[in-house]
Amino acid sequence: MVLYNHKFFSHERVELYTSLGLTVEGTGGGLLLGQPHSNDGIPVLVKYAEGYRYEAEFEGQEYFLNPAATKIHFDKLHQINQSATDKLLGLEQPSDLSGITVLDCNSPDSTYKSKFLLMDARSTQYVINKHSTWRHLQTLEELNAPVKWKFTVPPLTLKEDDVQESSIVPLTTEYVLPDFLAGKPEKQGFLKRLVKLFKI
Repeated sequence: MVLYNHKFFSHERVELYTSLGLTVEGTGGGLLLGQPHSNDGIPVLVKYAEGYRYEAEFEGQEYFLNPAATKIHFDKLHQINQSATDKLLGLEQPSDLSGITVLDCNSPDSTYKSKFLLMDARSTQYVINKHSTWRHLQTLEELNAPVKWKFTVPPLTLKEDDVQESSIVPLTTEYVLPDFLAGKPEKQGFLKRLVKLFKI
């Protein structure tokens, strides 16, 4: 687990993560592979002129559309996203992903549960829930893959107060739990989620 004490990441820090294989470029869209929300999900860093902000969390098995496909097919994507009303439906995962654009966010570094997914603040990208994704995976790929786009406006800027370098504090096996939680793994997990939520 990684704690995000602040939300701003400099271009240099993200370039370092990229050199370590810890980022995935997401503006092209595709099928996300990675952690579920229950295991901290996939952290999303959004690009601005000054750097990146941590602004969202996605999860593995969701499908992420590129900006142009999102704009062209928005109504159809909304219908698809609402189609799996029964969460037991749509999870028959295809064994063959050939021909599918895959964004593998599984981390090669045990310190980080997930790679960072990179987006751009100039874009709006539709995310399809994992239940609808598996029911309509081929259709989603056909809607997304052929559509090309380019940014025609300069990068968006952040407020001055938002530009503060993030401090990354990994939780390690040396993390000390209170005595009253010894032998109670379900409560230990709850405490760690509180630590993440309140950034203590």
